[in-house]
Amino acid sequence: AAVVRRVQGQQPSLPPSPTVYDEERLLSNTTTYVAPGDPADRVDRVARYNDDGLIFAASARTVLFQTAHPYIAQGVYDHSYITTNPAKVVALRFFRTFGIMFPIWHGDDVTRERYFAKWLALHRRIKGSISDSAGAFNKGDEYCAGDVRALWWVQATITESTAAYWSVMNPQNATDESLEEFWQLQGRRSFIVVGIPESMVPATYKEFEEEFVRMWADLGVATPARVVINGLQIAGHERGMVASYLMWAMFEKSYFWLPPELRRQYGPRPLWREIH
Repeated sequence: AAVVRRVQGQQPSLPPSPTVYDEERLLSNTTTYVAPGDPADRVDRVARYNDDGLIFAASARTVLFQTAHPYIAQGVYDHSYITTNPAKVVALRFFRTFGIMFPIWHGDDVTRERYFAKWLALHRRIKGSISDSAGAFNKGDEYCAGDVRALWWVQATITESTAAYWSVMNPQNATDESLEEFWQLQGRRSFIVVGIPESMVPATYKEFEEEFVRMWADLGVATPARVVINGLQIAGHERGMVASYLMWAMFEKSYFWLPPELRRQYGPRPLWREIH
């Protein structure tokens, strides 16, 4: 709340969308990032904030924030199975998050390069135009998966939601110093190794939080976002009672953690209310 009050009404400092998709530029930016004084036990220390279970717990909040970005929602709507086979979308998303992104985030240079090539191949075909005006974007605006500002937002939602859930689950340890350690050891690195220019990655966690809130100016919920979220809920429902409950619980709690304007745009939980 303090961050929101501090930066309310400010525009993002990132270059405006659309930015030109430049694969060579992304590849050139995937340099090895080592924090000043990076300790030998960095991986062990990062695992406290960034393990598989924590990212899974934060996934619903992450997805709600991501699909509120018109580029991202439109890309999933146009180029996935969300309207025909939602369960396949969920399975592919989990594979790509844990099977591709983890080696990019945490692997050595050779591993990261190999999996980053796979990541680029998956995203080359994802482009099109916005079907509904929403947020900072108008109907007909062109999008592509290589838009650096949209890439920044995808990574930012994962980073911020993971830190938020860690803070709730470990309130006694959720100090400014701990969050800054997470940012220096892993947060900044996870942006840079997917090709986001280091100049676009804030130096401190406090600065990152402020830019994260400024980026809300881009967001707007339109039909593609609602279809994506509805599809994810249907996928959980089709996998049985336990999966259905877990999906419902994650989205239910995450919905109330959104900014009020995004809750208003998504509506009074209409997408998952009918399923349960």
